[in-house]
Amino acid sequence: MIRVAVFGVNGRMGNAIAAAVMQAEDMQLAAAIVRPDNSLIGSKFAEHGPVISDVITQPQTIDVIIDFTLPKGVIEHLQYARPMVIGTTGFSQAQLDKIQNFAKQLPALHAPNMSIGVNLCYKLLAESDGALDSRWNVQIKDIHHVHKKDTPSGTAKHLAAILEQRKPVITSERQGDVIGEHHVEFANEFEEIVITHRAKDRGIFVQGALIAARWLVSQGPGLYSMQDLVA
Repeated sequence: MIRVAVFGVNGRMGNAIAAAVMQAEDMQLAAAIVRPDNSLIGSKFAEHGPVISDVITQPQTIDVIIDFTLPKGVIEHLQYARPMVIGTTGFSQAQLDKIQNFAKQLPALHAPNMSIGVNLCYKLLAESDGALDSRWNVQIKDIHHVHKKDTPSGTAKHLAAILEQRKPVITSERQGDVIGEHHVEFANEFEEIVITHRAKDRGIFVQGALIAARWLVSQGPGLYSMQDLVA
């Protein structure tokens, strides 16, 4: 049984991940955690879950942490010294350096997108980049809901990093309740190729986080990504 702590269960992703952990036959929700000033402290998660708290008082009872909170929170949570699955985006370079240092001692998996489908798209893009000559221009479209804080999205930035030699143009749109869409368009004067990923349900990110947690607990120190799972 994998004992999981989930930070930010008051948020949409944290709540969904904690609920999925409780339903998984091979996992136990060891701690459902919010910040110290949150009104949920003292209540129970999903009526029958563990008491929500702001700190892990017994980190030795936790096998892995799943954290989709804000960058500042993730960095604070490194102190608990447990393997970490990090789905947060928008880190500064200094914060990324702290995660890298953490990973020298313990395994950490950081992915801007936990979707297996998106990570397969990353592989397709890398292959396409190697197969198409310099006459092909590339544009990335990033579409999300109006509440998404970072623009461009972490996924769009990663897509651009794969294609950095082509200097891709990123356009971002924030509209309605769109879960997430990414379109990569290769074009020359004769033809166009479009690789698209469209998230239909946030459950793809939840299940991806659980898959990552299952994989990470058996790894040694290092900084991993979802690409290591789909390789």
